[in-house]
Amino acid sequence: MLTGTVLAQAIPFLVAPVIARQYTVAEFAVFGSLMAVFNILNVVAAGRYEMAVMVPREDEEAAHLVRGARTISMMTGIVALAVLSVLGTSDRIRTALPGLSTVITYAAMLTLMAGVQVSTQQWLLRKGMFGAVARFKVLQALVITGATIVLGYYHVSFGLERGYLIGWSAFSFATAFWVLTRVPLPGGWSWEGMMGALSRFREWPLVNTWPALINAVASGMATFFVVAYFPLQVSGQHNFARQYLLVPISMVTVALSQVLFARSAGRIREGLPLLPELRSVLKVLVPLGLAGAILLTFLSVPLFSWVFGHQWSEAGAYARWLIWGYVAQLIASPFSVLLLAMRQVRATLVFPMLFMLLLLVVPLFQHLVPMRFMAVLSGVEIIAYGSQLALVFWFAARYDRSLTP
Repeated sequence: MLTGTVLAQAIPFLVAPVIARQYTVAEFAVFGSLMAVFNILNVVAAGRYEMAVMVPREDEEAAHLVRGARTISMMTGIVALAVLSVLGTSDRIRTALPGLSTVITYAAMLTLMAGVQVSTQQWLLRKGMFGAVARFKVLQALVITGATIVLGYYHVSFGLERGYLIGWSAFSFATAFWVLTRVPLPGGWSWEGMMGALSRFREWPLVNTWPALINAVASGMATFFVVAYFPLQVSGQHNFARQYLLVPISMVTVALSQVLFARSAGRIREGLPLLPELRSVLKVLVPLGLAGAILLTFLSVPLFSWVFGHQWSEAGAYARWLIWGYVAQLIASPFSVLLLAMRQVRATLVFPMLFMLLLLVVPLFQHLVPMRFMAVLSGVEIIAYGSQLALVFWFAARYDRSLTP
């Protein structure tokens, strides 16, 4: 999974210098804001039932959860389309980010596809088909990258957004086709069976949706703050740095969290301790993350200018500060799924609530110059993710102690 994810991220990075020279700062401002909206909707697309697919002992009940999550995704996509269509008419949005209102409905289409895809993908992970999931991630990266370059070459409007949509379509179709032909869901479609499974695992949407949603909103608030407080030039540069730093980091953390969740859920079912494996993962993530952060602190400006072009040197300057918060996310975020594996669903509320409270302080610093404002955003993330990591390890230690007779 990790190898496939790294390869999937290497593909767009190899052609990033081309894409950076095809699209403008204003286009990245719109694209980054659209992605912030989609990332929030993506959390609730399947009602968080996709995370429960790993839990049932019987495959048939897990299959009912997959079908239920798909149904919820379709309803979420329809509701999102209606709401975003109304929001897209806002004069404030049209003024702050010209063009966003034109493509904001893309987020609704992405939400529908992502919800269906992620629930189907969880079925593949349950069946141990990590290689297939990794290959699909590479396929998604190839299609997004290829479509974005072609659309940019022909100067097609909103090429970044359309390329992303095309890539997600390929990703979703490939995952669904693989399940249909290789590991089909057992049993048939049953309304009673589906509703029964959704009811038995109702704690997932009732409790887990809120921390996940608050976490997504908090993560997107950085983009929204920059759009609200600074000119289009600053938001475009910020979104560019975020695109080529946080997005690949997030992909790696998602892959790690999926593997850690599957392995930890298995260890819990077998009555094995969690801390030894968690510590071994942490010993790898910390030095890698710190090495990357130190490197970018000193070299980000010349690197961004040389690799992406001189128009993105400002993004490189912002990256010197932003990278520290992103590295904190890389180190801590993969472990958050352990709370779900240990059935500590309510404990997942602690991190997003703390994160949101910290973000409420950020508007007090809106008078700062952009560079210092980025440092404030990074500091908030370091405190929040550091607290999250400590919380997870505290619960893991408590669980391991409970195994001792």
